[in-house]
Amino acid sequence: MERKLSLGHIVKIATFLPRWRFVGRGLGLSEVQLDDLERRYLGHEELRGELLSKWVSAKGPKATYGVLIGLLEELEETDASQKVRLLLERPSGECGGDIKACGNASNNHDQRSAVAARHEPTESLLLDSEPTLQLLEDKVVTEIPNMYESVGIQLGLKLAEIHVLRPAYPSLEETRRAYRAIFDLWRKNGSPPYTWRTIIDVLKAVGEKRLSTNVASWIECNK
Repeated sequence: MERKLSLGHIVKIATFLPRWRFVGRGLGLSEVQLDDLERRYLGHEELRGELLSKWVSAKGPKATYGVLIGLLEELEETDASQKVRLLLERPSGECGGDIKACGNASNNHDQRSAVAARHEPTESLLLDSEPTLQLLEDKVVTEIPNMYESVGIQLGLKLAEIHVLRPAYPSLEETRRAYRAIFDLWRKNGSPPYTWRTIIDVLKAVGEKRLSTNVASWIECNK
């Protein structure tokens, strides 16, 4: 109950989370943040996933299953709270959500072949799931803030489209805005697929193989 919400469970909870605006308020998101989510996402499942990701990013280890279950019960959403409880009975990975903590996961592949085989369907599901903007910022943008042009090209955007988004000032916040716009265009274009697998392939293509491995390991650790 006191464990931090995992990526794999965020993906699953997003499929059934009810009354997202009430949940968002209960989790501490502001009305401005909720309005922004509603503007950005037409699909409610993606919106709910982004909402949960923002909460986890803001609260860190305090974003626990117990808090979410308690809120759902307070809202009398007993069916949803029971579904979250059932998720807790399933394994959600062997290590925490931090990339550095999971960095050695891929190096131990042979020693953990039985575990890897058992989790392979879940890993594939997560690789082909849609990333949230918050997680893309946390896991990619902060690591390679000055490579948005190369990333945009690999995501199928035209150079002219990317140049329009070029930050006027080389601050981290302006770079984040450029990345967000690039990711928005990628999501709307629908090609290449808006998935974690594509992001990992793009990181390899721009020469960030270590980061691609770290992201893949982080996904494995958050099944």
